[in-house]
Amino acid sequence: MTAVRHEGIIEATGKLREHEIVNIGVNNILGEVVKQCTPQNRKPEYFIIRIYTNDWKCIRVEDRVSSLGKSLEIPLGPAMLGKTFDALLNPLAETDKTFYFEPHLRFGDVVCENTHFGNVPSKADGKLIVLKELEGRVTFISSAGTYTTDDTLLIVEDSRQQVHQFSFMQSVKLRTPNEQVYSRKNTPRIYTGIRTIDICTPIHMSQKIVLLGNQGTGKTSIATTICNNTSFDVIVYVTYTNSSSKINQLTQHPFLQRAVIIAATANSAEKAKLLGEHTGYRVAKYFEKLGLFTLVVHDDLLRSLDDFKVHNYAIDHEFKMAQEITTIFCVTDQDIREYYWYQNNDVLISLDQKMAQSRSFPAISYNTNYRTSEYHDGKQLQQIFSYHNDLDEIIALVGVESLADEDKVAHRTIKLVKEVLLEQDISEPFCSEQKLLGMMRNLLYYYNFVKTLKEQHMHYVKNFEQELLSQKLVVCDGTEEQILSDLYDRMKQTFRMRPIWDDLERIRTKEGTRELQNMHQCSKFFDATIFANTNSLWELEQKCINVYDEVNPEVVKSLVNRLGGTELEYLL
Repeated sequence: MTAVRHEGIIEATGKLREHEIVNIGVNNILGEVVKQCTPQNRKPEYFIIRIYTNDWKCIRVEDRVSSLGKSLEIPLGPAMLGKTFDALLNPLAETDKTFYFEPHLRFGDVVCENTHFGNVPSKADGKLIVLKELEGRVTFISSAGTYTTDDTLLIVEDSRQQVHQFSFMQSVKLRTPNEQVYSRKNTPRIYTGIRTIDICTPIHMSQKIVLLGNQGTGKTSIATTICNNTSFDVIVYVTYTNSSSKINQLTQHPFLQRAVIIAATANSAEKAKLLGEHTGYRVAKYFEKLGLFTLVVHDDLLRSLDDFKVHNYAIDHEFKMAQEITTIFCVTDQDIREYYWYQNNDVLISLDQKMAQSRSFPAISYNTNYRTSEYHDGKQLQQIFSYHNDLDEIIALVGVESLADEDKVAHRTIKLVKEVLLEQDISEPFCSEQKLLGMMRNLLYYYNFVKTLKEQHMHYVKNFEQELLSQKLVVCDGTEEQILSDLYDRMKQTFRMRPIWDDLERIRTKEGTRELQNMHQCSKFFDATIFANTNSLWELEQKCINVYDEVNPEVVKSLVNRLGGTELEYLL
């Protein structure tokens, strides 16, 4: 056998098979056969072997390649949560070597794949199942007690009288090319707590989500926020960065206690990042078998289109496998947009560089991420945002002065709606669903009313702008629904006074003042202090008499009757 060194890729001839592992050279460097090639010029066929460690630099031409007769495997077992591993699932720090075992089977019980045979009570992922495809009976099972990871806990004899031994850690094949993949339908929605995503791009269980944006647009921040806010039992976070500081930052997040962090390029060559995709899926599949809902995050999976072309097969296989597990892909290169959007993914969330530079979180582009909202108010908001985009295009061409008066008011109001609803400060990482629904209701009611106002009436509702902006500061402690409901009620009370606003504006002019002969300082008569907390016509007359020497009750009565009765409403 011969070997040719080329940036971690070995070309070898001989009797090899795809997906089996080999030893290369006198140092027994581990490699994996990834492809069989048959040249057209009738030369002997050769195999491409990939090396996942930095030892590939020691390989020389004519080094011997020895087949080990098995495929690449990774160890799976209890106590993985809260730990950090490399691409081959070797721990990067000290891990527990002993566990307390509680048996779940007895001698003679039937055993098959996924059979529950014991527990590790002190661990959240302490359920032990059989990961091998077999069918047999128990010939030995350990009693309750403390054992090491090397001790045999279960022995099973199958129908061919072959003996299979099981311990805490079990080795499983990393790749199974013929594995059956099932896609789930009618899956529940995932509430992320990020308003822009929940309104404009709702996501569901078992969907693939691609966060597409340049470096520095906040892909990692959004991914970690989703991890912190969602209620997944387990999070498998695969990072492809070489930065140790970024890996350390991940360990500071609250979701670490229910997460498995896989540093795909730690202690290994650049080619090891291809293992991270399969390792992440295999670990997630293991936790799904334990009955735990799992989220997989691939952070910085691809940084360039060249990476995508080289790793096309591996990426396609990962997308196929991800059909049954909720997966987030953080991708940098914008040139991959078409491939992802039209062929492989369910949800594309595009991040905007300019928004990121202006410190707007999340920096999600409003123009390219609209999907059908699952909220009734959300659908109306999407129509409003689309209308705002049309106005922005007109303003960019001919300026804001060219808009009609009602369009100016609408443009200004929609800008307020976007600022309140879609901009989420980093100090507010989670927005409860009750708060989101209340904010959408208030903003829609405000917009639908204000867009019909004249410019001179805007000062009557200006005070509500600050209150709407302050909605973002409402703390999610169970009382946010009542606080937002009170704001909605006050807006309803005030907006019902609109029938007399034209009279208020007319009376404040000199011509309108002359029409009221028996009233002094007429403009002050309509101050908010007079109308506040006034529940009847008699109370209104008494307040007016206290302010002025004389008052014409008929004028007061005529204004109150404009409301359709004698009951008064609150006026700013």
